[in-house]
Amino acid sequence: MKPARIMINRNICDNAPECSGIAECPAGALYWDDVNEVIAYNEDVCLDCGNCVKACPVGAILWGRDEKEQEENYLKIESDPHKIEELVVERYGAMPIEEPLSEEQTKDFLEKKRTRYAILEYFSDDSIRCLLHSIRISDMLSWLPCDVEYKKVQTENNDYLPILRIFDGEEMIGEIIGYYDDSEEQTADLRQQLTSFIPN
Repeated sequence: MKPARIMINRNICDNAPECSGIAECPAGALYWDDVNEVIAYNEDVCLDCGNCVKACPVGAILWGRDEKEQEENYLKIESDPHKIEELVVERYGAMPIEEPLSEEQTKDFLEKKRTRYAILEYFSDDSIRCLLHSIRISDMLSWLPCDVEYKKVQTENNDYLPILRIFDGEEMIGEIIGYYDDSEEQTADLRQQLTSFIPN
């Protein structure tokens, strides 16, 4: 058995079945383990192609060519200050933490919500991004001048996901299409759009 060359930094990996590293692995060495609900690695079938490393948008998958590089990767993971508990909160564009609504449930949700405004985030399994660079929902809501209810809605009906739909009562008053990451520029753009629909 050859030594394991792939390591996963689970301090920043959101451990989702939609992992882009899994999708790009030609041998199935990186795979979703349904029993343990974890991204797993089978070193025996790994081709050492590095596709999974290139595919991971947050650098959570590391590959070492030899024992020295593997040790360096291990130390890099051990010294990473991130903690997964800090990442696993509701974030825009990322996998839902709470049970999402179905499209059929949205009308009932809007009728019963406790606030004037609501934001519904429509997503599909294909639109999910990694947690590390996704914006916290709590941060988004803090930009707004009043209480707003936020809920994710799982759908398969649109190619331009995720989509934020903003409601005043049960009437949709705005829509923001596409993913925004936590970079300064994209965060500012998303904030400007949201506050244009729900002004002071």
